[in-house]
Amino acid sequence: MQKLGPHISGAMWSEIVETFCLCFEQSEPGNLMEQVDSFIALHETKSSDASEGHKETFRKRVAENETALEACLSKCLVQLFVVNTLKDALDTSFDKLSAEDSTRMLETLQRSYDQSNQVTSVVSNCIRMQRVDQMAGLQLFRGLVSQEYRSLAAVLTLKFYTYFSPRDGQPSDNSNSLFALCSSVLQDYVDKESRLLDLKTEKLQLAQGSRPGKDEAEAAVASNGKVVKQPVGDIGSIEMNEGILVQQVQSLTPIIQKQ
Repeated sequence: MQKLGPHISGAMWSEIVETFCLCFEQSEPGNLMEQVDSFIALHETKSSDASEGHKETFRKRVAENETALEACLSKCLVQLFVVNTLKDALDTSFDKLSAEDSTRMLETLQRSYDQSNQVTSVVSNCIRMQRVDQMAGLQLFRGLVSQEYRSLAAVLTLKFYTYFSPRDGQPSDNSNSLFALCSSVLQDYVDKESRLLDLKTEKLQLAQGSRPGKDEAEAAVASNGKVVKQPVGDIGSIEMNEGILVQQVQSLTPIIQKQ
């Protein structure tokens, strides 16, 4: 798309933008976490003592769940492709996009960011997706994080473009929404880096035997903008949370650097 962009007319871009936005809307995974939970529950269930009839029913449920989960993953990949394509369009051909195209893209990209962030901002969701990834050889968590931050990068790019070069029909001043989003992104980055440092300290203390027991220890965990107390687990649990944050910070860092 980056190579073709300069050779595509404004009218063609309008058709492309509309097609890709519709494609995004038609590929929403919907019940992703429901299928993730079903996968975990089914693979933790022991059916060795069940009758042959129950075993066959159980195998059918497992197969149906795996098919549904693969369908969710396929839809997530389609959405990630759409987001990447729209981001490329912004980077190469923003001057050819009409105000209507920009608005349509912004709505889709914002929707993509909101939906993926709603899932990945909950630590327990991330842990469950990683468990499924490990058990089934998928990349649900990595893919959803990529979609979240690629969408965010595209939203910021579009807002900056319209801030510096507003088109006819667009607000002449979108500074409030732009600066509010930038502040939110920066705060999210600071919170994640701070939490990463806390986890590294906790892991070191636990390894050295200077930590309180598991039942006594507590850690502050950011969740949806609020700080809640959660019990700290063993090194394995800490490393899993650390891995989640590392993946998110790595995806967020290029966005911060560009701001």
